[in-house]
Amino acid sequence: MANQTTLGVVMAANLTTIFLLVVAIIHLLPGAGFASAERIKSLYEIEIADQNLEILMRHRAALFAIIGGLFPYAAFTPSVQPIAFVVAFVSIGSFFYLTIAVGGYSSAIRKIVVADIIASTITPNRCRNLIADKFARALFKIGFDRS
Repeated sequence: MANQTTLGVVMAANLTTIFLLVVAIIHLLPGAGFASAERIKSLYEIEIADQNLEILMRHRAALFAIIGGLFPYAAFTPSVQPIAFVVAFVSIGSFFYLTIAVGGYSSAIRKIVVADIIASTITPNRCRNLIADKFARALFKIGFDRS
């Protein structure tokens, strides 16, 4: 029985690592847009109309690179995983919301939607349980621990 439990823990840890590495790739790819407006144009099939939009989109690319850098670190640092999962879900969830709310997006955006759907469906149950457990513990501590 102990061997089955150990195998389950190892498999869950491996799934968590794989999930975080996939999410890292999804978030690091847009970081290439920081290099130039042309790179953003090729990533998203959009025209950068003026310098203001270029600044905003290139800054967005930098933020994606920063967020994307969190995931490989978290993949091998279990204590950081809960916050990485929350960041992943907020990032992916907010993108889903915007695509639904705004609609009419390009084929390039559709590819991102598909990648995010894949990322959200491969989320191991362990990740979901870990987030729920950490969130519940944090709420309990905030709500009841007055020391």
